[in-house]
Amino acid sequence: MINLGAIFVANGAAILLLLILIISASKNHKKIFSDEKIFFTMVTITIIQAVIETITFMVDGVNDPTFIFISWLSNTLCFMLNICFAFVWTIYTDYKIFASKERIKKIYPYVFTPALCVIICCIVNIFTPVFFTISSDNIYERTKLFPLSYIFTYLYLAYGVVLIYSEHKKKNQGFFVPAIIFMIPIFIFSVIQLFAYGYSLIWLGVAIALVSLYITVQNRISYIDNLSGLFNRSYIHQYISFFPKIKNDKSELAGIVLDIDNFKEINDNFGHTIGDDAIITFAKILKEEIPSTAAAIRYGGDEFLVLFSITEESEINVLIDNIHLSVSALNNSNEKEYRLNFSHGYSIYKKNDTFDQFFTRMDKFMYKTKQTHNK
Repeated sequence: MINLGAIFVANGAAILLLLILIISASKNHKKIFSDEKIFFTMVTITIIQAVIETITFMVDGVNDPTFIFISWLSNTLCFMLNICFAFVWTIYTDYKIFASKERIKKIYPYVFTPALCVIICCIVNIFTPVFFTISSDNIYERTKLFPLSYIFTYLYLAYGVVLIYSEHKKKNQGFFVPAIIFMIPIFIFSVIQLFAYGYSLIWLGVAIALVSLYITVQNRISYIDNLSGLFNRSYIHQYISFFPKIKNDKSELAGIVLDIDNFKEINDNFGHTIGDDAIITFAKILKEEIPSTAAAIRYGGDEFLVLFSITEESEINVLIDNIHLSVSALNNSNEKEYRLNFSHGYSIYKKNDTFDQFFTRMDKFMYKTKQTHNK
């Protein structure tokens, strides 16, 4: 039994929600970055799907040659766009993690293979039933192979989540929780629609998921330094307030301040573009070496701050040694035309500390080590 009223409300709400998102985003952003282009491709597919699916329900059962043709066309497009949406999700998650167009060009033609198979099956479906049939009196029915299209779609969605999970500790992206939040309404609403034909809820679920993902990512971006990709100074108090949630009875908050030695000379000798590369390279080393619950922050210029949980003070020196080893490995590789070195200082957050007191101890320690490096 098709409930057209409920379908109009659900899909209309989905379209309205996503149009508001597009308008809001266009007003707030002068420049659209690659990951946002991919994201808004998903938004566009969702709007189109909501429109097409509404049409499929409107023409279903209307015994007229024109409407039968529209039913075949709209249902075929629905199946194709379903798998395309899920495939674009995998590209989005990959780019959010690795930020590499080259990687996408290299890997994703192969990842597209299952989607291509579904699309080919949809074309074949016009001539012989694969996923659905439409009778001579324009009644839509699913075939036994219908669940295969859902399985491939869910595999793509799951692939994106697994990719994020497998890399989030290495990359320290903070993207895993938003991805899970994104998946929840899609899963719930699509399962309902899978077992209850006649109601259209999946695209409302997808719209809710996209809006929640966009808000979460935008909130996080406000704490990101554009050059280094690390957190910016605004994130410091956010992390300190969050720390009690990740600490245990024995853990303490530690901080390490790190300053690139002779950074002005890198700029003067090689130019500011190479200076920027030094910042990016050092930030990458920090991302790779710090624990998954730590925060690497670009404090300003060539100065960085790492905040993390410790149970013993020796853990601080272990982390500093690991960063030194990575920097030495970079220098020995002669990969860069400059050499990186850094000074550091650290402190442990005391019970009645203000952040300024906490940071001042680190800073004084760091300048002592910098003086020894300059001798």
